[in-house]
Amino acid sequence: MALAALAAALAAALAAGGGAAGQPGGAGAGGPPGGAAGFAGGAGLPPANPPLPDALAALRVLCEAGPVAAGELGGDTGVEELETALEGSPLELANVTVPAPHTHYCVEREGGNWTSFLAQPPAGNTSLVFWGGGLVESDAYAPLMRAAVQGFGVRVAHLLDSPGGVPEPAVEAARTLIERDRAGGEIRQWVFAGHSMGSVMAAKAALSGDLGTVPGEVSLAFLGGYPAPDDLPALTSAVDDGNLTVAFVSASEDGIINGTNLAAAEAALGGEGGAVSISLEIPGGNHAGFGSYKVNFELRPDGQAALLPEEQQDAALEALAVLGLLPGRPGMAGADFTGR
Repeated sequence: MALAALAAALAAALAAGGGAAGQPGGAGAGGPPGGAAGFAGGAGLPPANPPLPDALAALRVLCEAGPVAAGELGGDTGVEELETALEGSPLELANVTVPAPHTHYCVEREGGNWTSFLAQPPAGNTSLVFWGGGLVESDAYAPLMRAAVQGFGVRVAHLLDSPGGVPEPAVEAARTLIERDRAGGEIRQWVFAGHSMGSVMAAKAALSGDLGTVPGEVSLAFLGGYPAPDDLPALTSAVDDGNLTVAFVSASEDGIINGTNLAAAEAALGGEGGAVSISLEIPGGNHAGFGSYKVNFELRPDGQAALLPEEQQDAALEALAVLGLLPGRPGMAGADFTGR
């Protein structure tokens, strides 16, 4: 879909009511500018917020580089043996917390479609497919993907590209990724997740029933976001039927998201356990902290974060582990979570 057509569609959604950044009915850092008028004919879109240096650094560890290739080390390799094998190679990383299921990773680029982060050595049976926020370059979520495979039990994390900083449902890309993951024989569950506007797109992809052949194979996570209101009935039905697990991770200082719409989505999808059973809030986090990007544009001010972006992203992954979507890692000091 052309950017102008996407912009027009977002403008129509924006005119329908108030919402979160980059979500139906809202705007902000990671969302469309200037209300519906700002989208006329695709005009008025500012440049996407660019990734911070740490995000670019996370992309430099390429799988084809160096003496240790993806999958070359077996899953039974001990930490000391692994460190020796990786010493001096491009896969050697600093500031890694041990113990963890795996402490290294490498990156594969699929030009114009997605970027994959692979745990080294391979471990786990979970794949993460992630949609970034609106008006944010997708590379800004590289540190979040790196953290997921470094120590939260994720075998591979796929970061979908956002042309012009505008995420798309990318159902075909998600289908291709699931087929590739499934062909390896080790991955048996997929987590579709998104930040802000990316949450809308992740939900739309999750509703494509042909993506998973077994009910419950695909779960859905919202980071600083929620689904489009018109998708709520189908999502609620999938949750009630036991075919879909959902989770919400929010931030206490998020100045962008529409709290009323978030609460409505949590209540609709919480089932018998209510919103508290599927939601966690990160104290001190804000909207931008789910990614690692320079905020050059925001329609309204985000809250002031008390956490560094990497701290908030670790807390978000820990929250998804607590809520049962990710395996998590042993020895991880848990963040302070407040049930919602």
